[in-house]
Amino acid sequence: MKTILRLSFNLVRFVLFSLLVFMRPVVGLVLGLASGLCLFAFLFCVLFARQQHTPIWAFLGTGIVSTMLLWFYDVLLLSLAPDDHLMVLER
Repeated sequence: MKTILRLSFNLVRFVLFSLLVFMRPVVGLVLGLASGLCLFAFLFCVLFARQQHTPIWAFLGTGIVSTMLLWFYDVLLLSLAPDDHLMVLER
């Protein structure tokens, strides 16, 4: 019984890992563009629109959160990777 449960758990883990690896380029592109654009807009607002505080904090928060989500996605991939699988994450 334990063998069947372990086998089914490993199968689900591998399927989830495969789906996430397949989606990684799209997720990386979207979150990377969002974080870069928001952090660039934050710098622009700090330099040229200091009187408007709401967009400054919104751009900074969105940029940091999207960067954190991208890192969390990579951590999730590394934790789901099979034991004998070597992952090299490139940007």
